[in-house]
Amino acid sequence: MCNLFTRNSFLLTILCVFALLNLNAQSDDLVAKQGVFDLLMLNDVAEITIEVDLDSLLGDIRRTEYLKGSMEIKKGKKDYVSIPLKVRPRGKFRRMKCNFPPLKLKFKKDDLAEQGLNEYNEFKLVTQCLKDDEMAKEMIMKEFLAYKMLNELTPYSFRVQLVRVTYKHTGKSKKIKHWGIIIEDLEDLAHRTNTTVVSRMGIPLDSLHNNQEKLASLFQYMIGNCDWSYFLARNMEFIQLKDGRIMPVPYDFDYCGLVNAPYSAPNVQLGQKSVKDRIYLGNSTSYEEIYGTLSYFRTKEKDLMNVLKNCRELNSIASHEIEKYLNEFFNLIKDEKKAADIILSKPETNH
Repeated sequence: MCNLFTRNSFLLTILCVFALLNLNAQSDDLVAKQGVFDLLMLNDVAEITIEVDLDSLLGDIRRTEYLKGSMEIKKGKKDYVSIPLKVRPRGKFRRMKCNFPPLKLKFKKDDLAEQGLNEYNEFKLVTQCLKDDEMAKEMIMKEFLAYKMLNELTPYSFRVQLVRVTYKHTGKSKKIKHWGIIIEDLEDLAHRTNTTVVSRMGIPLDSLHNNQEKLASLFQYMIGNCDWSYFLARNMEFIQLKDGRIMPVPYDFDYCGLVNAPYSAPNVQLGQKSVKDRIYLGNSTSYEEIYGTLSYFRTKEKDLMNVLKNCRELNSIASHEIEKYLNEFFNLIKDEKKAADIILSKPETNH
């Protein structure tokens, strides 16, 4: 183990690095033109209407072609913005298993320009997966919470917006109202953080930004997520800094222990008996390697708990369960021996 002086010095270095990362991510083009995502963020919960042929959309969830439609975004009591839109199902597991598939939303850049909006035009919409509205809402709120906690830890993460979606069948009175999450355009994320998108599998692990890799890996451990991989680019996007180092950006958290979706299942190959079992899948092989990141998470405990507290749409029972789950994590990383054990006993993987 490191001595106290070395650890304190190292911790100060790590905290400075995270502070610089936050500054660098926000320093470029501070007064950028607003986009669709900015319109959605005008309210805590955005009210939108998606008009599309619902029979075609829901009747062929394997379809790869887009359907023409439109999106109406409510800005005020009587103020709306309506933009032509293309919609298609997306995803793998949820597309096949959910009552309502996740969606990919795409706008024409010319249509955005006509509204005075920037060019970022592709978004993921996380939809209600279950028929039971209350349970479906709870799953949405829990996954939204996971994204917001990652936002609290690093700007190199997808912004998300909670939405109430009215799905309107084109030319008919049929309507469906659901909760959902809209995820920021990847190119918008890259622009916001002054990085470039890296689109490839098999990225060498030694090319990943050291601190960001440890942060992302420990975050996945905190929320109890084993459904991801750096090497396979599973539920992971990558953006590249000017110096060539690559920042991993996690997404898709419905299979994690924090969400604990009723359709999720433990990864028995990794030794999970329950989806709530935490297994560390990062690249660190010693406590010393991840000491600074553990220390950073300890400094963020109050902030992360406040994110949970401020998730007002989450019911009190689910909120209490998540608080207990997070407390287990923070109690663990405050115990040096236990924290070392989770690193040194991690399963062999090619993450």
